[in-house]
Amino acid sequence: MNDFNMSRLNLSPASMKDIFTFIANLQAEMNRLQCQAEELSPLVFESIEKCGISEGMKVVDVGCGTGQVSFLISKLVGPRGAAIGIDANPTAIELCRNIATTEGVKNVSFIVGNACDMSRELPDNSTDISYSRFLLTHLKDPLAAIREMIRVTTREGIIMIEDCDLTHWIVEPDDRSVNQLWKWYSSLIMKNGGDPSLGRKLYRMFIDQGLNPKIDVYSLPVTRYNRKMWNSIIEVLKEIDENRNDDDILNKGDSDNYNSNRGSVESKRGTEEGSFELRDLLDGLSSFLQGETSLFVFPLIFRVWARKT
Repeated sequence: MNDFNMSRLNLSPASMKDIFTFIANLQAEMNRLQCQAEELSPLVFESIEKCGISEGMKVVDVGCGTGQVSFLISKLVGPRGAAIGIDANPTAIELCRNIATTEGVKNVSFIVGNACDMSRELPDNSTDISYSRFLLTHLKDPLAAIREMIRVTTREGIIMIEDCDLTHWIVEPDDRSVNQLWKWYSSLIMKNGGDPSLGRKLYRMFIDQGLNPKIDVYSLPVTRYNRKMWNSIIEVLKEIDENRNDDDILNKGDSDNYNSNRGSVESKRGTEEGSFELRDLLDGLSSFLQGETSLFVFPLIFRVWARKT
């Protein structure tokens, strides 16, 4: 299979897991996560203020990624407090630990762990605040993660989750490549068992757990003046493209089935929005970014939080 178009692949659950593992370990993906955190940092300060994080607290950052929020929390809780970052990606955790060692941050620790079962890492009622951002969308059982965050939080402590509805965004002028990127990403999440529209469901999920939540909804407009996030996404796609011929993990799985059905699939979808290749996508995104009036409004982010009673 010479061409790369994941939107047309009928991938098995095992191969989908391999794809996410492959992408998660790319250096470009680490850079993208860091860039995303930097671009959203003003909004993180709002979240921290609403949580009431202060000196001496113990706070867990569930799905900490490359650790930007964890390190920010560590500064606020001070030497008498503790920040704990948990993530299932060993590559991200190794990066976080290296940063902590290099910068001499003593009150933060990073653990490879499962958000849906943190019993080995955290006992009941052991943290003042449990926080998570952009994780639950990717989980097969997000409710289990919410229950775990409630379990580890002490009475009167705060549980806060931020996540997206990746099915809604704004692009002006309308652009095929931008729309394809987000539809492609959402389809990958769904095929891997996640829910790209989970953000909008958080408020109800909190209520179903007996909590009395508050909610904010916000987004991030991206123009040519703050295009770092777009550039970081393009770098991930480029690194995928560069690696796709080297025993490509992305082309494994149901490739035989794909090849045997390729003609029929193309005949049905050849004119659809999703039926063009990765390099076409890269070219289209780069062209969109060069437009003086190009505007992209990031999918809505839902911030939901509640006090455990």
